[in-house]
Amino acid sequence: MGTNFRVVAGSVALVFGTAWSLNKNQSVDFTQDLNRNASVGIDAVFHNPAGVAHLATNGLHLGLGSQTLLQKRTIEESSPLLAAYGPSEYTGDIHSWVFPTLQAAYRMDDLTFFAHGGPYGGGGVGQFDQGLPQFDNMILGFANTIGETVKAGVDAQAGASITSGASPVFQYKRDLSFTGDEMTLGGTAGAAYKIIPTLSVSAGYRFSYARNAYKGSAKVSQLVMTYKGSQGVPNVVPGGYVDSTINAQANGAFSSLWKDVAVDVVSTGVSHGVVLGADFKPDETWNVGLRFEWNGEMEIENETKTMTAPTGLLPFLSIYADGAKSKITEPMILAGGVSFKGVRNLTLESSWTYGFADAVDQGGAEKKYHNSLFGGLGLRYQVLSAVEVSTGYAHDWAYRNDDARTETEFDLPTNFFTAGLSV
Repeated sequence: MGTNFRVVAGSVALVFGTAWSLNKNQSVDFTQDLNRNASVGIDAVFHNPAGVAHLATNGLHLGLGSQTLLQKRTIEESSPLLAAYGPSEYTGDIHSWVFPTLQAAYRMDDLTFFAHGGPYGGGGVGQFDQGLPQFDNMILGFANTIGETVKAGVDAQAGASITSGASPVFQYKRDLSFTGDEMTLGGTAGAAYKIIPTLSVSAGYRFSYARNAYKGSAKVSQLVMTYKGSQGVPNVVPGGYVDSTINAQANGAFSSLWKDVAVDVVSTGVSHGVVLGADFKPDETWNVGLRFEWNGEMEIENETKTMTAPTGLLPFLSIYADGAKSKITEPMILAGGVSFKGVRNLTLESSWTYGFADAVDQGGAEKKYHNSLFGGLGLRYQVLSAVEVSTGYAHDWAYRNDDARTETEFDLPTNFFTAGLSV
């Protein structure tokens, strides 16, 4: 019995337009052609666990890989206040210098034990030096509400609409920042058994641990409201006097009520799951893999170190409140793939991954989600005995509807193209 050790090395040209929803990016092999659900290599430990029963030799097989993921995200959000006083775009750098995965399998004739470990979700740090639109909206909206409240009070005191026609202009300077660090680490262990030479089945247990950390701040260095255009009362109260009254009261109220926003929170949670699989390999040309994942409920809970903001804005920051809980349960997954090696040195692959998001308890927000589908085509060509090139395409129809997407969790439908080289 021998030991087969493989460290996958390659250069991957890939644009990461969204998170890898449903945790499919679990090997460098995957990033090279995006279609590994019918693999019978060591990466099958995750993508096609029943396929490890068809590893070429008895003994220990190891696969180690690490990826470096770099991405820029640009958020555009339109509102009258942002259009007038905020930046047109909020750009962030997403990076994960080390994104490691480990696959191990030990084959003993018809029985193979396997294990996999790595980041099952997230795995990157996002730094938005300009902050997020949410914070500009909160500050400007808070100031605008104060101004409108003061206007209404002036009218009520005068017993007439003397502020009619008045509109504000803001002098606004601020310092915003936001950093998000999201990671779900997991491990899977199980066994695959070859029932007959062409058919194998597998079963495994999965444990997942999520840790999401967020730090954000919003400091106002200048915010002055200047109202102009009040009609006042002709020959009684000049409009300019009314404007001055609003300005003095509104700016005074803002100064007394405002406090800089700061949040620092870590959310953690665990879940348990079951992974089942089947693989049909009628000959050396064709292979068909099938995988089913049942992911137990994951609820994360906040441990908040800091959350300061004006009292009126605290409801808008409730997702960062200490002890607040939210669900990030992955849906059940049914995945399959086909590989074809009918041409010398060439492998054609096709995969699909279907997520049953409609069946997940979303805490009353189920209408914001729909079942998802990730599928595509890939090919690998053995140029030399130790050199393989690959390319692939996949479309990810993610499971969030428009109203479920946030500034930090886009999860947009995305087309992926990739190319890889392994030696």
